[in-house]
Amino acid sequence: MKVYKLHKENLDCAKSEMEFDCSAEVAFNKLSDPSLRERWTSNVRQVQVKQEIENMKMLYILLKHTWGMSNREMLIAQKTQRSEEGTYYIIEKSLKDEEFYQNDTKNVKAEMNLSGFEIKPSGEGKCKVVYLVDYNPRGKMPGFCKRKTQSNIAKQLLTLSKTICS
Repeated sequence: MKVYKLHKENLDCAKSEMEFDCSAEVAFNKLSDPSLRERWTSNVRQVQVKQEIENMKMLYILLKHTWGMSNREMLIAQKTQRSEEGTYYIIEKSLKDEEFYQNDTKNVKAEMNLSGFEIKPSGEGKCKVVYLVDYNPRGKMPGFCKRKTQSNIAKQLLTLSKTICS
């Protein structure tokens, strides 16, 4: 697995890529299934599908950060797409619709500026997954903590490969 840090104008994100031991279709179906998201990491406490239309979903996600930070919550739009060549895409971005947030004022509203999976077939029963994430946990924290959090999210691709392909 490779993890990259991309820091340019208006782009402060982490990228990881890895080969999964399952087909692109299996990886896509599991990565785009909100009910499996809580298995990705111990930080995901709750996922609710608020609305769903064809290949778009609005998801409410509650996160618990393990190193003493308060809970974070996000409302994201998730769009899925399959190209004619068999490559799958999952793109996510934060929304700011207050109506769909929980009423718990202790939660900090995090932002998923951009998150995306590219899932390409790479041979018999395998696929290459590229993950890009620009996540802002918000709240009071220095920039290096934000970058560390993004890097940790990107590194979770290793755990995901075991969960997704089993």
